[in-house]
Amino acid sequence: MTHTQAELDSLAPFALGLPDADPGGALAAHLAEGCEICTAEVRELRETATLLLLATEPVPPPEALSQRVLDRIAGKSFEFVLSNEGTWRPAGQFETKVLYDGPLGGTSLISLPTGSWLADSYQPGHLGYVILRGELDGEGVRLNTADFVPAAGKVPGRRMAVVMDTVLLAVAGAVEAEPLDSPRAVRASKAAWTPMEPGVSALPVAGSEADGIEISLLRLEPGAVVAKHRHDWVEEFCLISGDCRCQGVELGPEDYHRAVPGTSHDATTSVGGCTMVYIIRKITPNRDRNTSVSER
Repeated sequence: MTHTQAELDSLAPFALGLPDADPGGALAAHLAEGCEICTAEVRELRETATLLLLATEPVPPPEALSQRVLDRIAGKSFEFVLSNEGTWRPAGQFETKVLYDGPLGGTSLISLPTGSWLADSYQPGHLGYVILRGELDGEGVRLNTADFVPAAGKVPGRRMAVVMDTVLLAVAGAVEAEPLDSPRAVRASKAAWTPMEPGVSALPVAGSEADGIEISLLRLEPGAVVAKHRHDWVEEFCLISGDCRCQGVELGPEDYHRAVPGTSHDATTSVGGCTMVYIIRKITPNRDRNTSVSER
């Protein structure tokens, strides 16, 4: 049986398993019919490719790529903790629920009863809190849902009372974390938000350059879309109000999500609009780059 040059040329891509090497399946059917010439040629091509691979010196991957692979192996790429999941644990006169505990710090929920004090919830490493529901009052300011307040232990004498049962999202760095560069409370309803994408706006509230932590509020209008994007750091968010869909998961108030470095988010959408706390944790030169992100 004779073969055209085009038919012979198609054997090499097929032997290497390249995409679209045999789009219609004609070559595979031809080999299945028992053509000895083509079968021998494909076998020889595969043996040659194997020998070339074994004779090639391995090239070490870039350090950054290795770290991204290790981070992804260390745990789940995407983690969700819904409001009805996780465990609330008593801690004195309040309760806490750990959402994340890693080498770059941690994130947790704190439930404070009416009549208690914000300062009582402070733990070493706490940087600040966002009110998910409830009210705080003191120092001439009354704070409500979506407002931010720096950690009480960082500002001497800060006394803010819990006016009604309140749930806070607590953002922490390392135990020895330095104070945030924002020493004042931020009232979301009074601040100027910055447009980011159509229907999406952001409000940076605080950040710690030394610990590589940035805390912002993100607001999506009804029908808004956050475009697909890649993460070079740990990205977290927790919904304060409204709805959003992320990686196929429907989220509502007090639902939490985290993505590890080296991952990519598909488009995030909201039907009725939402407000969320948005946190990024970057690996900085003074942190151990060989420590992978740990999971809950």
